[in-house]
Amino acid sequence: MKKVALLLITAIFSWCNELEAQSNTELFLIAGQGCPGNCADEYSEHYPVHLLRLRNDSLQVVDTLASGNEYVFKIASYFDYKMVLLYKSDLFTKKKSILKISYEKDLQIDSIVRTFSDRAFLSFMFYLVDVGQPWAIIEYFPDFNNSLDTAFYYGLNMITGKDSLFSNRVIEHIHSEGEQGIALVDGYLNSSEMLRIGTKRSPDNKPIFTVNYPRLRTPDTCKIILPKLEQLVNNFKYITLPDNNPQQYRAFPIYTRHYICVYTSSKWDKSILNGTLDLEVFNATDSIWKKVTFPGVFDEGWHLYGSWLAGYVAYESQWGFQQKMKKNGAIPGLKFRQQKSLYGNSTFDTRAKDYQLYPEGILYLYNINTNKYIEWDALENGEHQGDSEIILVQDNTVYYRINDKIYKAPIINGEKLGEPVLLVTDSRVPDIHWAFLAKDQSSASPDIK
Repeated sequence: MKKVALLLITAIFSWCNELEAQSNTELFLIAGQGCPGNCADEYSEHYPVHLLRLRNDSLQVVDTLASGNEYVFKIASYFDYKMVLLYKSDLFTKKKSILKISYEKDLQIDSIVRTFSDRAFLSFMFYLVDVGQPWAIIEYFPDFNNSLDTAFYYGLNMITGKDSLFSNRVIEHIHSEGEQGIALVDGYLNSSEMLRIGTKRSPDNKPIFTVNYPRLRTPDTCKIILPKLEQLVNNFKYITLPDNNPQQYRAFPIYTRHYICVYTSSKWDKSILNGTLDLEVFNATDSIWKKVTFPGVFDEGWHLYGSWLAGYVAYESQWGFQQKMKKNGAIPGLKFRQQKSLYGNSTFDTRAKDYQLYPEGILYLYNINTNKYIEWDALENGEHQGDSEIILVQDNTVYYRINDKIYKAPIINGEKLGEPVLLVTDSRVPDIHWAFLAKDQSSASPDIK
């Protein structure tokens, strides 16, 4: 009896500590853009990036992460590691910086700064890989003018600040939690972290999965080993079909140690302008691939928060964008949207048009562990709003943005949403794509050298 009482007291104490930890946290948000909206040439306008805090129903600037006199290449949030990374550069020097915002415990901001020779060239994109610890890696040419065939990944350890050079094979350890902001992907200078895999055959006729993107522009080859391949082949036999076209690939919108998502097929009915797409989803906990069908025809619009896959219904290119734009004239909610960005040279509508993306204004969550699916309409005055996205899922609560408003809603029993609460309305909100919870002890820490 004493043992049962002791266990009960321990459980209550743990529960109280968890409640206290949650009550001491605040919602932090990042407003800004990376490429292409904030990395034009040095003679064009550049924009700041702000770390904001929600307090007393209003947004306060906690820190200026980029001043407006810098290139901002990429902003990315990694829920698994409880950190946000911002990659930027001075306009007229070879100085590169990665800001790391950690929020696992107290809020902490570190800056990792490196200066390179005039001969060197670093890409405008970084990726996160996990080789025991998380590293940010950037394509690196030591002597761009004389050795175009010599390239490495320049790596920065996000825990220790250590430097290292990596070959293409480091991409085997890529950590991709999905899209980093709605309609922020645009051509070569993009924020896409989606792994793209090609299929070849070995001399003994076994499938080999090679990385088409991201990869160095060198003969070096990176291969991916897919878990439980026989089971995946039973579900999707075409995964082992060799590619006849070098541009052909399989899209992996999510690729982490815990979960993998492979885009397999889509259905588009042009008579009703509607469609669905299928993912094969792998859960490392039970080592099972399963087919999941989602509404829409767009293979990049997901982000992972723990076991919750957050997405929005959208159509792209000739599979819905062109037809729906012709029929409706604009993405839903145009009259409610700001047509000037405070944090970049492009608005949602210009980015979506350039990328040929048509979001319907419908958001959803899918829990990979429980198979529960939750969908709701993103509405303003009863009308769907295309510029809407989920920005955080944590502690059985979802936070989402509709135009210039941020809401939160409880997830009840892991299977439905409770009543949403409006948290804030602010002209900066359309450029907020990243959010996290942290304790109220925000102060910048010294640079990592």
